[in-house]
Amino acid sequence: MNGDRLIRASTAAAVLLVAAIAAAVSYQHLYHLAVTHGETGLDAALMPLSIDGTVVTGSLLMLRCNPSPARMAGMPAPIRPPTRALQSISLVSSNRPRG
Repeated sequence: MNGDRLIRASTAAAVLLVAAIAAAVSYQHLYHLAVTHGETGLDAALMPLSIDGTVVTGSLLMLRCNPSPARMAGMPAPIRPPTRALQSISLVSSNRPRG
């Protein structure tokens, strides 16, 4: 394995480790929140998955909408996706206080 491949593999392993830790902490927090607010059984177990799944789906959508120079080279400007606007709306709506 040359140096570049080793760095890529190490980076991927570190990202996966941090993501796994974040997923476990997020699940525990949201599960506890659901139980504290009266959810039981399957509802409490699935609520964290639905919330985190929505976050993952939104993140993948933003990656998909990201206009790379190679993909956008021949596309007229009005047809290009409004990526920055979509990202801003997504971030604002996900951070909106619930009450």
